[in-house]
Amino acid sequence: MPNHIITFNVKGLNACFTDPVTKAGGEQYSYPVPTYAALRGIADNIYYKPTFRWHIRRVRVLNKIQYETKAVKFLRITDKIVLGEKPSAEGKQADLGFITLLRDVSYNVEAEMIWDTSHPELASDRDFRKHMAIAERSVKAGGRRVTYFGKREGNCYGEVTPCVFEEGEGYYDNIDAMPLGVMVHGITYKSESPDNTTATRLWSPIMRNGVIEFPWPSDCPINIKLNDKGKQQKVYTLGIDLKSCEEEERESWL
Repeated sequence: MPNHIITFNVKGLNACFTDPVTKAGGEQYSYPVPTYAALRGIADNIYYKPTFRWHIRRVRVLNKIQYETKAVKFLRITDKIVLGEKPSAEGKQADLGFITLLRDVSYNVEAEMIWDTSHPELASDRDFRKHMAIAERSVKAGGRRVTYFGKREGNCYGEVTPCVFEEGEGYYDNIDAMPLGVMVHGITYKSESPDNTTATRLWSPIMRNGVIEFPWPSDCPINIKLNDKGKQQKVYTLGIDLKSCEEEERESWL
């Protein structure tokens, strides 16, 4: 196994990895397992710098997949939205909706650190040894930021702890193959795309003995291009916009 991999367990009372098909009606429904993008977001909460990206290699589902439905308040916009303008105070109304969440979740995650080559200005910050030392200490500390399981509503908070990926008993350890249908893998942004476009990635995962192995984003079979009018990628200056890995490492010991 490469030495630039972290493994961690993340667990919580509830999680919502929303199927985007269910968003339009205001009543959201979770996928049965976390998406690649959701797990990458959790890894970023543990330790993130634009010098590198986390590639999620695999996830192990430890607990039985169970659902529960909760009522939540959300903001409904009643104004006709004009591009570039914000809705008025009168055009915002509190409403009640329902979210179908996963209950009592626990996952072992394996994430690999890879350099983000779209930031050549950060080449001098590419030091696996120092970044991995910071990442491992961040895992032991429970992450640098609060971990959310897909959304903040519905008590979707996660607790991060170190783990050995194969250790512990999983509910699906003895199920050879469990197809999970078509799911969103994540979004490829311009900075990550060879043709400078933004696209939503789809794939059809199969959980084998409780483990889902994720393909590289570039290997996803379905890519739906988006009409992207997004901002230009930020250029960083070490020591001004961003701390060097030496500074990060010193501070991580404090």
